[in-house]
Amino acid sequence: MISLELAGASVALLYGLCTAFRKHTPLYYKIVFFAMASCFLGLGYCALAQLLWPQGLQGFHVGYFGSVGMYFFLYSSYYGAINSLADDGTRRFRLYRAAAFFVAALTAVLAGTGIWVLGTGERLLSTLVLVPVVATVYFSVKHLIFPDVEMGIIAAMRPFNAMVAALCMLQAANLCLPAAGAGAWVRAVCMAVLLAACLPVARKGVQRWFM
Repeated sequence: MISLELAGASVALLYGLCTAFRKHTPLYYKIVFFAMASCFLGLGYCALAQLLWPQGLQGFHVGYFGSVGMYFFLYSSYYGAINSLADDGTRRFRLYRAAAFFVAALTAVLAGTGIWVLGTGERLLSTLVLVPVVATVYFSVKHLIFPDVEMGIIAAMRPFNAMVAALCMLQAANLCLPAAGAGAWVRAVCMAVLLAACLPVARKGVQRWFM
């Protein structure tokens, strides 16, 4: 299953290397590329470790940096590069913030309960990964439902925000659900498709935003 996700991350990495370092490429897109690159490095380590140690990885390992880094970069792309352009912090947008917070809180409660009650993996380490996932859920959902602003940023990036929200939900599910069986295969296929498509969709949105 890791091989499927690694394939999707590899597509994202190659696409990003061909597009992220061209002249006049917005910082926002570069940050998203670094998120995909971080994911690739983490999955690559896990895939290689499975080949070398078939019994499985135990405890903290470098692969965790890949997952944490991916969602940290995605969170940074929202908080540092786009959120202030859309949300002026006034009360007129409080319902959108509340709705996004509710989804993020629900994700945290359900995934956190699953990790500590149903999970069979490293509970503390899974929780460490869940923290940036939940933070990213908040902003991806917020910008998905937020009304468009004058510069057209929100409308242009809605497809990408939907994909990021879906990635976060899949990651949260992977942290607390069994890593084997039909459900795990379905999640792996969906994750691979989303990873492969994220950068092309983000680039299309950024191009619309800057046109």
